[in-house]
Order: sequence, then C-alpha cells, then structure tokens
Amino acid sequence: MDHADIKRAILDVSLRLGTELGEEGLTMRAIARGLGVSATALYQHFESKAAILRELRNRAVERLDLFLAPAFEHPDPVVQLRTNAILYLRFSREHPWLYQLITEADEDWGVHSEPRRTAALSSIERTFGALQVCQSRGLLHETVDSQTAPLALWAAMHGMALLMNSGRVSPEHAHYPSAPLDDIGERFADYVLAGFLRR
Repeated sequence: MDHADIKRAILDVSLRLGTELGEEGLTMRAIARGLGVSATALYQHFESKAAILRELRNRAVERLDLFLAPAFEHPDPVVQLRTNAILYLRFSREHPWLYQLITEADEDWGVHSEPRRTAALSSIERTFGALQVCQSRGLLHETVDSQTAPLALWAAMHGMALLMNSGRVSPEHAHYPSAPLDDIGERFADYVLAGFLRR
C-alpha cells in the first residue's frame, strides 16, 4: 500500500475504535493493533493522535454536510429549514461520536485549507441562503435578523441534540418520558421555526 492507502486505513480503524470506545479507547497502540503494525509505524504517517483526530474531524464535517444536503433540494425554503433541522438531530443520534468530534473540539480553522473551511461552513451558508429567501418573500417575522438567525437555529438544535444524546430527552426517561425521538425532533423543529416565521 502507498502512503495515501495506509493513511486511509489508519483513519478507518481510528473511526471504528472511536465509534466503539470513544476518544479514551482511541490510542496509538489500539490503532496499531487494529492494523497489525507497531505503534511506531503510525508516526510515519501521522505525527500524533491529535493529527489523526483532526483528520477524523474533517471526515465528520464532510459526512455531516452530505447528510444535510438533501434538505436543500426542496424548492420551499421553509421546508429546507425544517428538514435541515430534523436531519441535523438525526445525524447527531446516528453518529454520536462524529457529532462530538465536530462540536466539542477547540478547532483552529485557520490551519485548514479553503476547501476544508468551505465544507465546514456550507450547511450554515445554505441555512443563511434559505433564511434570506424567506425574508425576501416576507415569511420571516419582522424582528428576525437574518444575519444572526442561522446561529440561533444551530444553537437550538445543538442544545436538543445534546439532551437527546445524553438521555435527558428520551422515551425511557424516569421522570419525563418523551415521545419517540424522531417525533420529538420534528416537533422541536416546528417549535423553533415558529419563532422565526410570520403567523
């Protein structure tokens, strides 16, 4: 295998270990064991575990971007926003470790190439675009600032994603059992968007 193939194999094993065991279980020795090589061999391709995590974070961002992209294929901007919110919550539940990598890292985006930064910001840009279309059609409440609304939408959905993934919003919760999570996600998206749209 050439260098690119080996790097890809290292990332594949790292992704599997991280998904199964979390970051604590993702050690250079565990990765090496999964590949059948020595731990020192990994350093020929990645300088550190942090470098592996950085590449995995890039993968996670790209995967999230692809996961959300279908939302923006619909011609109705309100449907785009609603579907994007629902898919965001679904991604966080289906890929909790990747979601954690994206949202909990103290990332220095200045070290990334322009294509990487563009991929990381594309879902926010598409959300901003959908909000601008809503505004141009008179669908947004007059108090909504379309410049900061994407951040407000993300903050709301991120908060719910954390509650779902921690089990604090769950049909099995001991004191506050909820509806199935897909139903809760759809209802929550509707509640949040209702605050942005004219009644």
